[in-house]
Amino acid sequence: MNERYSVILDAAAGFGLVAFRNLLVPGGTYVTTLPSVAFVGGLLLSPLLRRRCRLVMVRPRRPDLEWLAQGMREGLQIPIAKVVPIREVAAAITDFSKNGTQGKIVVRVDGGF
Repeated sequence: MNERYSVILDAAAGFGLVAFRNLLVPGGTYVTTLPSVAFVGGLLLSPLLRRRCRLVMVRPRRPDLEWLAQGMREGLQIPIAKVVPIREVAAAITDFSKNGTQGKIVVRVDGGF
């Protein structure tokens, strides 16, 4: 894979900046949602790697979680408009911006970094 990205979101905090550094363009940003040892290491190494390392924290809100739980009890189904491989994300975003969508766009991430 020769593609390089400006931003990589590691929502599960499964790896860290060091694992993704070669997939990021110089000056690119690694973003995670969970603080971890790998995140702190990436934060410390980010100036040397010429990449940024950021943490995004969210706070769950009780009404949102209650709504989701109720939906799950009632058989909530989330419509999926399409599944795209990660290499087609830019085209999917462009299409969504122009045409909208009736459902979620799922990004398939294959292994093999």
